[in-house]
Amino acid sequence: MGRDAHSIPTDPEDPGLPRARRARLVRRFGVVLLVVFVGLGASGVLGVRTTSVSASGGGYELTVTYPAVTRPGLASRWGFELTRAGGFDGPITVATTHAWLDLFDENGRNPAPSAETVDGDMLVWEFDPPEGDTLTFVFDARLGPSEQSGMTARTEVREDTAAIVSVSYTTTVMP
Repeated sequence: MGRDAHSIPTDPEDPGLPRARRARLVRRFGVVLLVVFVGLGASGVLGVRTTSVSASGGGYELTVTYPAVTRPGLASRWGFELTRAGGFDGPITVATTHAWLDLFDENGRNPAPSAETVDGDMLVWEFDPPEGDTLTFVFDARLGPSEQSGMTARTEVREDTAAIVSVSYTTTVMP
């Protein structure tokens, strides 16, 4: 049988040795990259990492625990502990960057503030004084599933409208 003048050959074209070696190298690099990514995920590096930042001033010591690294849809711990030697004389005012809190889908707050308002870019909570020297507040939330970027926030203790002690922190969102 002879070859038809109108037939199209289906044999693959020989790419040549240099091109085949380059293609093999690219495949190997891709496999290594995939293994590294899966390894980072399995080790928790790409998951939620919580850390704390502290400051003191005006007789108060403020420690904020926050998600330094998180991912969309994951539970992310945030809260603060405020200590004042000798206890608290009256209501306690704490303000936090409102836009940062908006990154999260709130499940609850404990204890509930006795009052809440917005002052510029800050959400301001007022708490009744606790028994003892320490107020511990926990914000139960998860990062919103559509959030793709992190943000820097500030939390401060106020007397009247003046910040007495303040901390800043940044949350990074991983894909």
